[in-house]
Amino acid sequence: MVAVRIGMGTEVSVGETIYAVRRCLAGDILQLESEDDGQLVKIPRPELAFSVANGEASIIVGGRKHKVLERQDLSVLPEKDRDELRRRLAYVKLVEKPRVAESGAALVKASIEIGAAQLNDPKPPSVATLYNWCKLYRQAGGDPVALVPQKKRRGNRKRRFSPEVLEILQAVINERFLVTSRPRPTDVYSAVVVEIERLNAYRPSFDQLAVPNLRTLYREIEKLEPYTFLRGRYGKHIADKETRHVGKGAFSSRPLERVEIDHSLLDIIAYDEDLDIPLGRPTLTLIIDHFSRMPLGFYLGFEAPGSASVMMALRNAIGTKEWVNERYPDIEGAWPCYGVPEVLVTDNGPEFHSKDLEIACAQLGISIQHNKVKSPWSKGVVERIFGEINRSLLCDAPGKTFHNKDARSENDAVGEASVPIALLEHVLCKWIVEIHARKMHEGIQAIPIERWTEGAETFPPRLISDQEDLNVLLSCFKEVRKIHPKGIVIEGIWYSSKKLTELRNSSAKDIQVDMKFDPTNMGRIHVRDPRTNTYFEVPALNPEYAEGLGLWPHKIVRKCLRKMGARKIGPTELAKVKEHIHDLIQETAKTKKRKRTTNARIGRFRESSSHAPSNEDRIVEQNTSYEISFDAAPTAEEEDYRDDLVEDDDFLADGMRRIQAVGKDDL
Repeated sequence: MVAVRIGMGTEVSVGETIYAVRRCLAGDILQLESEDDGQLVKIPRPELAFSVANGEASIIVGGRKHKVLERQDLSVLPEKDRDELRRRLAYVKLVEKPRVAESGAALVKASIEIGAAQLNDPKPPSVATLYNWCKLYRQAGGDPVALVPQKKRRGNRKRRFSPEVLEILQAVINERFLVTSRPRPTDVYSAVVVEIERLNAYRPSFDQLAVPNLRTLYREIEKLEPYTFLRGRYGKHIADKETRHVGKGAFSSRPLERVEIDHSLLDIIAYDEDLDIPLGRPTLTLIIDHFSRMPLGFYLGFEAPGSASVMMALRNAIGTKEWVNERYPDIEGAWPCYGVPEVLVTDNGPEFHSKDLEIACAQLGISIQHNKVKSPWSKGVVERIFGEINRSLLCDAPGKTFHNKDARSENDAVGEASVPIALLEHVLCKWIVEIHARKMHEGIQAIPIERWTEGAETFPPRLISDQEDLNVLLSCFKEVRKIHPKGIVIEGIWYSSKKLTELRNSSAKDIQVDMKFDPTNMGRIHVRDPRTNTYFEVPALNPEYAEGLGLWPHKIVRKCLRKMGARKIGPTELAKVKEHIHDLIQETAKTKKRKRTTNARIGRFRESSSHAPSNEDRIVEQNTSYEISFDAAPTAEEEDYRDDLVEDDDFLADGMRRIQAVGKDDL
């Protein structure tokens, strides 16, 4: 870049058209002539200067045939090149502004002598060299960039090898080198040699193709574009990830406008105090507000990532958080986040494409936004907080695991595990309220809890009208069920109530109804009344067994009974089998105590089968004539809810004979 004074003959580029200044008219108006068609244009000098300053026009410096090809920032040149530039510029300026009364070759010789003395230069340039520097400088319109050493342009400009050899090199690179098995250049070089020898066998002796050396193959590989190299060697996903454009990212202007959800296995082995065994790494399903970076809710436990964990986390996020201070009085401060989100950003896990979630979000007015496959950066807010939790919250916790093999080589995470899952929930809530919420966040340049509070005052969160309605919405959806005289059966558990019987008797023909249930509590279901399009609650006929029992441990019990060949069993015998499985869990756990194994299935069973606190206000209809059916073969209408439970569960395979023996005695 060089300063230019606009005068006669100065060339100006406007878009793709080049104009030359032909005259300077009165009033400081320039007359420009188009190079294409000779059209004359008048423009005031200040207006042209404004266009150049805004980048709408540019002044062509020096002759276009000899102009500098690249605009360089001289400050980034290596120190050696900058010193050489200053040396050349000093000699050139002695010629441009002579100190002696000479001209031509005599001026150049005298300038060299003066410059060598001033610079103490032991190797001054020759007359021809200095003449060439002056020529480049003048052609560039006095731009010093023209004097920058062009070391990269030294050497032979023509390719040494014929086009046929270069085509062979490119073919071998594309077919043998750019593959996901990632061979070395030395591994594919032999293919180049063999192919050239094959072609030379059909060519006359005077027209033989030269065999390039290995270094030539390396140079051709170095010329590959980064995306081409990465896609061939590592696949499209890695190439897109490494060469993607990183922009500003998603924007949100208010709380709950955009929330992100994801699952992660925590880097810690949880521990069961009662059984004195490690249980495995718990799953954390977290929902976070993009605007304030405040977590809205979570689920922490051993439930595998699925509809159940998503529903529980969403229910926790929408509700208020008074339970945090009630359950953990030592936490200083409140967790003020609640409300119904506007957009829920997810990845492409099957649980986020479930019909249960889609229907619940549609009724709550939540839009679901699925990101591209294998693009975690599209919801980087929730991904980042997982990293914070594992680094800062669990950094020195006993039982911490490591992703890096070398880092965990001396670490016995299973043997050191001593943190119960309840304590993990406690410290997670404390970390959210007392640390994360009050610490300056670099991404938003604000304190999360303050940003939430300010945003919620301007844009109050949306609320749900009724908590019971929310419990219905965030339950798993079952398409239809037939109402039998005994009620409705789900996974062998019967549900009935007076209102359900009334609904069945309201129609002369068999009636099928929509229903929903919570997979974490089989004690009750919600049935939709087609007459009013509203849901009502129907309790289980055996609340002592079903209340607080999750779907997963219930399937374990059913599996045991099918192994025993039982078709029908009373509530007393059912309770005995359930308790026997619980005892078997403890005995199995003792045999594996403190070993280098984890028992995540036991943790999930204990978590899902713990009974919910009793509610004295709840009235359950008394019915002493019921039976619970456990058919050995599943019915067609139950097939979609039946898991493929593994045959070698620790707490089943180790003692199946004893369960069968108890079952036969009870029967």
